[in-house]
Amino acid sequence: MTTQPPDREGATQPGGPQSSAGPQSPGGPQSPGGAGGPQSPPPAPQSPRPQSPGAPAAEPQSPGTAGSPGYGGPVPPGGWQQPVARGTGAPTNVPAIVALILGIVGILITLVSIGFLGWLGFLVGIPAIILGVMGRRKVDRGETTQARGVATGGFWTGIASVVLGLLGTAAWALLIGIAANSGGG
Repeated sequence: MTTQPPDREGATQPGGPQSSAGPQSPGGPQSPGGAGGPQSPPPAPQSPRPQSPGAPAAEPQSPGTAGSPGYGGPVPPGGWQQPVARGTGAPTNVPAIVALILGIVGILITLVSIGFLGWLGFLVGIPAIILGVMGRRKVDRGETTQARGVATGGFWTGIASVVLGLLGTAAWALLIGIAANSGGG
């Protein structure tokens, strides 16, 4: 009786030695066509992967997934990178933005009140001019590369607010003076 060499080193076929001509032992696998027919090779053992304690068992990976379960394709060179937030490069030019807002508010206050609150437009326009100059200087010094145009807009809307405020206040003062002089005499 001849024995077949084992398929893997150090392992034997289940059911003991098998003969190529005789029937197999009762506990061993048998081919559908009887003794001596081709047999399917046993599945290759999975190599154990280290796992952290308490972690669920990982699914076997398909070829080509290279360490990233659930994702197809290989890991790019250098590994996966976190996405970078946009717009965080240069610091913002806050004085320029505030100058533009104050300048617009000063103009609107003066125009909506038909000059009656021109003094308030004047008072809001002065900080707009100062902050507009500060915003332009910040760009000139290289502290930021943003909003030079916004700073210039804040400067000019501040000037417009001051001019409109002075004109509105002067117009209302003139109207009140004329009304006081011509009243009831």
